[in-house]
Amino acid sequence: KQLGVGGWDLAVAPDGTIYATAWSSVTRFRTDGSIANSWNTDADSVAVAPDGTVYVAYEASLVEYGIRRFTGGGYLLAEWGSEGVGDGQVQYPADVAVAPDGTIYVAQSYDGECGNNRVHRIQHFSATGELLGKWGSFGIGDPTPTPGPTPTVTPTNTPWASSRGASHATPTPTPSPTETHLDA
Repeated sequence: KQLGVGGWDLAVAPDGTIYATAWSSVTRFRTDGSIANSWNTDADSVAVAPDGTVYVAYEASLVEYGIRRFTGGGYLLAEWGSEGVGDGQVQYPADVAVAPDGTIYVAQSYDGECGNNRVHRIQHFSATGELLGKWGSFGIGDPTPTPGPTPTVTPTNTPWASSRGASHATPTPTPSPTETHLDA
């Protein structure tokens, strides 16, 4: 199926349906490959929770950033985040992952001045957007031990991150709710 120019990400829902992002839309495919529905939204990354809720990380025109929460049918339930590197802000979201307990991890990466294709920060949110923890920071150099922009979460809720273009993944430390490592 043609998804459009620049398909970014896909995720499989618990019922087997597949969600794919392509620039400014999300398309849901049935298990037979036919299109169930699609909706317009800025969408760089997609993840599906155990209850079928769809989360989309987006960057729009390099000035709007955030996470949107949808029903499987594309109805917007909530959104959070904004430009910046403060608590709960999700500037440059590279990927979103859902843990088995339904909490959300957002990896943030910026190649511009750092030029190293690394995750600079991972934030952990409740299903409704409450910040639960964070680790890493934005800045020049080696801000965090996480090697890439793509998080995944194991069945034991351990977040891992993989490198772009590399063949390895690294477990990342689970942040405490009060841990803060932010560079202005």
